[in-house]
Amino acid sequence: EFLKSYETTFHEVHCIDDWDAIDISGPWSVAFIDHEPGLRRGMELGRLQHAEYVVCHDSEGRNDRKYGLSKAAGLFKYQFEYKGAFPHTSVFSNTHDVKDFLQDHVL
Repeated sequence: EFLKSYETTFHEVHCIDDWDAIDISGPWSVAFIDHEPGLRRGMELGRLQHAEYVVCHDSEGRNDRKYGLSKAAGLFKYQFEYKGAFPHTSVFSNTHDVKDFLQDHVL
């Protein structure tokens, strides 16, 4: 119920009991990965290769045992890791070159 307070007309919140049972194959512009259980993050990263951008929170290498992002990261042509804040956040894409992702953005 707590997370339902974050719902808006453009943002849905769903409680997922079985991540394998949900269909995430549709078109995605941006997918944000920051869910539990942690090891599912790497799995969902792999399942979202079709998204234009996939943003993953807690992406620094020391967290790889917990989240397993490196297993799926190689499936993406383009990758950018933002290290200006902790924890790190990475952007993955097979559509758009993200190596200079923040060059034209002010934080």
